[in-house]
Amino acid sequence: MVWALLLCPADAGSISTSRFCSISNPASQHATITGNLKNYNNMGIDPNPIGNHKLNTTSIATLAQDLSKILDAEVTYGYQGYEEPYDDVVLGIVGAGKSKQVRLLENDYLHKERGEAGDEEGLQYECSGFNDGYGCNTWINIYKDCFDPPYYFAGRWYFYQRIFIGECDDWAHMFAYRRKIFEEIQLFGGDAVLIHADSSSPNVLEDDPYIIPFNRIVENVKTHPGFLDVSVWLRDDAAPFMENPLIFFDDFSYWPSPEQMIERALRAGKLKG
Repeated sequence: MVWALLLCPADAGSISTSRFCSISNPASQHATITGNLKNYNNMGIDPNPIGNHKLNTTSIATLAQDLSKILDAEVTYGYQGYEEPYDDVVLGIVGAGKSKQVRLLENDYLHKERGEAGDEEGLQYECSGFNDGYGCNTWINIYKDCFDPPYYFAGRWYFYQRIFIGECDDWAHMFAYRRKIFEEIQLFGGDAVLIHADSSSPNVLEDDPYIIPFNRIVENVKTHPGFLDVSVWLRDDAAPFMENPLIFFDDFSYWPSPEQMIERALRAGKLKG
């Protein structure tokens, strides 16, 4: 069982000044791409990032120590009670008195302590006290060697995908989102991310980060026809725009300007000047 509280408005508002697409009301748009999301309304579908990390997940106590040091925060750690009223049970506090407050819960802590099989097959911690980039409180899930960065893409999956298809010129917004994810992953010692739609049929990310190492997940999706290595593709100015990218790997090794990417789409005939 995973318990969470999200305090965030559903609409982050318009932040785009693009000539070719606006993300102020993406749910009113309909996809025209081929494949899994053809004619799929954008409502409820978001880019879902999974980044690697080098946090010490040996135990909830060691992870709390790591997070307190990295985030310069007071970390209260424990687990959710398994009986009514299901209150959190505090096991300890690290960095007491620091202004930033973080709460860390371990899924299936009691099951492990009792030597029982839990609800999940692998390791997961839930950490609240983060910001999604638009002033909204949120949380992250931390697995053995990866986690889900908290940042929200205001254009949702439809516009994220259209940027790489070449039908939207809002590269400035995409690169700002990419920068936030990069900085969060780098903070936790990681260097790469996988991004896929959090709701698609079928789900292109079949491996579960609860139990599958991040590098093996990456290797398993490289043969998918919708796989895109973002930095490799950005670096190759002659590479064609994909018709239906569905899963994005990024090691953040190349950073062109938004203007360069818009010019590339114009040359490819994807945008009209």
